[in-house]
Amino acid sequence: MNLNMDMFKYGHERRKYPRKSVSLESRIYSSIKRGSYSCKVKDIGMGGAFISSPFMPRIGEIITFELLTRYYKLITTGNAKVVWLKNQGPLNEHGFGIRFDVLLDDDSFKEL
Repeated sequence: MNLNMDMFKYGHERRKYPRKSVSLESRIYSSIKRGSYSCKVKDIGMGGAFISSPFMPRIGEIITFELLTRYYKLITTGNAKVVWLKNQGPLNEHGFGIRFDVLLDDDSFKEL
């Protein structure tokens, strides 16, 4: 597994911003492959998110993302860096963690 275990040092996460569980639609544009991928955002904070997906980008890859409501209304868009992968275990638990280039603004975060 390519999970960055430093994130869980001393039994707690090292995130700067709190996360909340969500079930958001997202569109991911890879910097390496053409086209976009539809994925689900499972949890999100102002600084990053976990994307549930069988598509596995590379750690360090820069992606463009669109966060959408369940009715596909655009909430926000931006760039992010892939910081860890979860590619073992059941396929429905696969995904990757991203760190946003720019923090989500308060209004976008509240809309989630």
